[in-house]
Amino acid sequence: IEDIYLALGNNRISPSSVINVIVEPINKEEAILKKIVITNDKQNSKNDIIVGDIDNIKINIASCCNPVPGDDIIGYITKGYGITVHRSVCPNIIHNHERIINVNWNDSINNKYPTNLIIKSLKNDSLLIDVISKAQSNNINIQSFDTFNQVDETTITLKVLVNSKETLKKFMIDVRNIENVIDVERIMK
Repeated sequence: IEDIYLALGNNRISPSSVINVIVEPINKEEAILKKIVITNDKQNSKNDIIVGDIDNIKINIASCCNPVPGDDIIGYITKGYGITVHRSVCPNIIHNHERIINVNWNDSINNKYPTNLIIKSLKNDSLLIDVISKAQSNNINIQSFDTFNQVDETTITLKVLVNSKETLKKFMIDVRNIENVIDVERIMK
């Protein structure tokens, strides 16, 4: 109830929207009309992530699992920090059912989101250049990388920015096709 008072005080929700939730619609036509209005609002939302019928709520992307558009996601209600969005398979959230809320990706995504990859390869002197080339051809930004060279193996960890899971999958397939690459996988921290 305190969150409702705070949202009303900050003009994030209107008093009429609270009343509409409390009072049931008078007839079936009104109920159908209300559903149509809610559906249109969701599709035109300015946020990439939709949290029920709530608009203008603070949303954080979990850095442990780094969900990207297309991943199955769930929200975790934090104390004072809004909602943190995790991948539904994130081990850090899987057992906290009390504070879970349903969230969804919007139909149109405006931003790119970070995720972490690890690439293992046999010794390949041009591996990093090849990975950067594949990223550029897939419209993926590399935010950071670390390279670990051993005698006969190279490991690269990448943080990339992507706008969809499909783009990420295509990039990972392209990297797997680079000569001497053993494996490419998405990692969670």
